[in-house]
Amino acid sequence: MTKDYYPNPLEPIDLTVVDDLRPEFKWDYAGCIPEQYDIQLFSRATNGGNVDTGLGGLTGSSDKNWTPSADLTVGTHYVWRVAAKAEAADPGYPSYYGQFVVGPACEYPELLTPDPVWPVGRIEYLSWFVWEYADPTCTPEGYAFQLSSNPEFTDLIINIREVNPIKGYNTGNIVDKCDTYYWRVAAIDGANDSAWSEVKSFYVDKYNECSPIAVAVDSNIPELAPFCGDGEVNGDEQCDGGDMTMCLSTQVCKNCQCIFEISESDFCEYEPLQNSNCRASDYPEADLIETRMEGDSADLIALNPEYTHGLFEFEDGKQCWIWLSLMDGPENPFGTCNVEIIDPPEAPRDDTCNADLDQRECIAAGGKWTEGMAAPYCTCPE
Repeated sequence: MTKDYYPNPLEPIDLTVVDDLRPEFKWDYAGCIPEQYDIQLFSRATNGGNVDTGLGGLTGSSDKNWTPSADLTVGTHYVWRVAAKAEAADPGYPSYYGQFVVGPACEYPELLTPDPVWPVGRIEYLSWFVWEYADPTCTPEGYAFQLSSNPEFTDLIINIREVNPIKGYNTGNIVDKCDTYYWRVAAIDGANDSAWSEVKSFYVDKYNECSPIAVAVDSNIPELAPFCGDGEVNGDEQCDGGDMTMCLSTQVCKNCQCIFEISESDFCEYEPLQNSNCRASDYPEADLIETRMEGDSADLIALNPEYTHGLFEFEDGKQCWIWLSLMDGPENPFGTCNVEIIDPPEAPRDDTCNADLDQRECIAAGGKWTEGMAAPYCTCPE
């Protein structure tokens, strides 16, 4: 099995509403006929992590299709990928992630107004905007989304309509730290929209450099407490100062800060499934630190925001980034291991348009921001 060939997910069609509770998964594969395939099927949590459904695994066949053995859940956002296996022990090279939501689709005038979930208050980095619907029995076909520098939405940074049922929008880091931003979202069906959601505000302050900013937060958002700050009581602590931060569901509020309360003994241990390049960052051209050998033991100490790469510390003390799919260890480390989400060093950029620019840089360079199947990217003029 060579790295030259990756399976290509075909169905369920990416970024669509699927009515079947047991949809047939199909893919294409240009390599030699494998012994079987390995399916990974996750549900997407509101904190952005992937939760293993337990329904995937080896297909036991070289057929390029598969059906889950149990019903999927209506209204749930699913993420999946597939890898070809020359033999059961072969790690394979997984495809990109396909995404879909189990329907049925909501139709106007029964469109539901979305409930904004994240970002709210002080955050360390910006990547995804996330929302939910109070009634999951149907899913809108898409959304209208606005991001503004003022609560009146007269200075729009983003103003889009997308036929896309995923309950989130990936902007990347397009805002300035310490400035307050406002966002809202509506469900759409063709040319018809629901009412706008409640407006939420946030600011980016990774290192507590900003002056306290009072931010209104809806305290009844489910399954995402605790909060830190603004008089919120956490255990025996009273956090004051007007600063409100939403913790991840795997964090606790301690000394008025969101932290992962896990001891060093709970670091997750991994081993390379094969000899793997260990790099200074997560982009393909990052400096090669060294090649780590199959069986080398390492602790996972951080993940990139996309959860595709891990920062590993090996027994010799060296740290470097490796594709998570090439390491043998917990399949879903987020929320299981003592691991932080950090931004790896960025690739050097020039002033010309290129596919690696974020949304603001792309538009400034004369490019067009494009929603791709796996992630948004910059399309440059020829």
